[in-house]
Amino acid sequence: MMKCHICGKSLNDVLEHVEHILHECSQIQADQMLQAEHEQERNMIQLRNK
Repeated sequence: MMKCHICGKSLNDVLEHVEHILHECSQIQADQMLQAEHEQERNMIQLRNK
């Protein structure tokens, strides 16, 4: 089994950690995009009601 020469963790553990970080980042990005979309919808409704 390959291990990181710096932290001593197995390559598999490091890759799982990276995968988790990438998943969290993509979730944050999706949430931000959804929030921006809702803001645009609110702005359109406000413009229509003027």
